[in-house]
Amino acid sequence: VDTDQDYVNHLEKFALKHNSLHDLKKKVGIKEVQILE
Repeated sequence: VDTDQDYVNHLEKFALKHNSLHDLKKKVGIKEVQILE
């Protein structure tokens, strides 16, 4: 991380990864609930 812009880009990539992981967990959670029902 050399510049502020690089740091911002890094944070944005991390946020996107985190959001997609969060969505996957939600989808998996919903599947688990449906299976339990």
